[in-house]
This record gives sequence, C-alpha cells and structure tokens, in this order.
Amino acid sequence: MHSSKHTKHFIYPRRDAWFLLPGFLGFALWYLVPFGMSLAASVMENSANAHFAGLENYAAVMQSSYFRLGFGNTLRFFAVAVALSLVIGFLLANMIFWHSRRRISWLTLVLLIPIFLPTAAIVPMWKVMMGGSSWLMRTLKPRDADWKYITLLTLYLWKNIGAVNLLFLIGLQGIEASVFDAASVDGASHRTIAIHIALPMLCTVTLFAIIYLAMNGMRIFRESYLLYGMYPPKPLYFIQNYVNNHFTKLDYGLLSAGSSLFALVMTGLFLCIWGFLQRKEDA
Repeated sequence: MHSSKHTKHFIYPRRDAWFLLPGFLGFALWYLVPFGMSLAASVMENSANAHFAGLENYAAVMQSSYFRLGFGNTLRFFAVAVALSLVIGFLLANMIFWHSRRRISWLTLVLLIPIFLPTAAIVPMWKVMMGGSSWLMRTLKPRDADWKYITLLTLYLWKNIGAVNLLFLIGLQGIEASVFDAASVDGASHRTIAIHIALPMLCTVTLFAIIYLAMNGMRIFRESYLLYGMYPPKPLYFIQNYVNNHFTKLDYGLLSAGSSLFALVMTGLFLCIWGFLQRKEDA
C-alpha cells in the first residue's frame, strides 16, 4: 500500500507534463529556434558573406550612438510606463475590491475593452483626440516632442491598465478573507491593508504583471510607427527603430547583435526583479 501511494505521487506529475509539451514545442519553434539563429547571425559578417566575425558586431553596436539612444529611451519608457501601470492598476483593483459588491464590476469590464481593439482602429482616433490640431494641443500648447511622448505613454496606459487591474483584482480575491478581517479588527485602514498586507502577498502577481507589461511595451512600436513613421522624435527613438532600420538595410549582423544585447539586459532585469520580489514574499 505504501509503494502504491508513492507510485501515484510520481505518475501524476509526469502525466500532467504531457499537456505542457505542445506549448513548449510551440515556444521552442517560434521563439527559441529563431533566437538561436539570431545569436548565430550576430557573430557573422553579413548574410551575403557568412564569415565568422566574433564579437565585432557587438563592439560596433555598443559604439553606435543610435543604439545607445534607442536602448536608453526604451528602458526609460519601460520604467515610466510599467511603474505607472502597476500603481494605477493596483489602486483601481483595491478600489473595486473594497467598494464593489460584485467584485468584478462594470468598471473592470470597461477597462478591458482597449485590449480587444485593433491598433489600426485606435491610432486614427488617437490622432484626432491628441494630434497637433486637437483641442488639447491648442489649449495646453506643449512642446511637440514632449506632447508626442505623453501621447504614446497615455496610449500605452489606456491599453494595459485594464489587464493589470484584473490581475491584481484576481490576486486580492485569492487572499483569504480572514486576513483582511483580522487586520480590520485591529484597526487597520484599507490603505494600510492594501500596502502592508495585500501587496507583499501579491509578489507573484506583480511579477507576472511586469512581464506582461514589458511584452506589451515591445509592441508599442506599432503605435509609434503608425503615429510618427520611421523617424519619430528623439525621445521616442526606441530599440525597435534601430533594429528596423538595419533590417531595411539587410544588415542582419548588427540587427542580431543589438537584439541579443537587449534581450540579455532585459533577462538580467527580470531575474533581479524576480529575486527582489521573492525575498519580499519570503519576508
């Protein structure tokens, strides 16, 4: 009897793993294999003359002022956009959680609508609302580059806050009600409960939200390209612009080297954030 229990304990995880196999194969086929090919191309001279170049492409990329500009702008945009999305999404989730009887309220559903709207339909509407001839532009009269940056940032927040709000709301619902009840009995306010009790218990949700926001941050290039074309203002020159320009020149060596460097830095940042959140959760 003892051996049968142990057999079941080891069989079920293996059986469940087979359901993950199609997803892993798709991830390997569409992401890992192309990334491996990109790494191989990054150490070659070019597509026509496939000679081993070592780290020459990486050295050329790091010396490029355009790469440094795009790299820095991308990280700055990520830092601002992800931080604002997390803060606003968390505040909205707490407001809905504490004040809505249905928990998943109409506000949550309304905030999710931008996710399902196609980019090609959003951009023309955004140009009318926040373009150079819009009422806001004529009233505020900001600097052109600053206004374009605010426009793209607002568009990013509008499209992603709904999903972040939903993630935090589901996470709050997963916390046992007795935890909140005990804190309320001790006299803790909703603000104290949210910041000092709920937030540390939502580290996994926060990490997932950061990954989701970073992935969508890479996709903001579509909106930027449709709004401002191939030559955006200097603050909106992202790493995708650098990669796209080298793609049009068929310079796959520099393209792959730049992409690999950016992927390496982003992976390092995610690991640092994951380690920090794990320590906060364990504490």
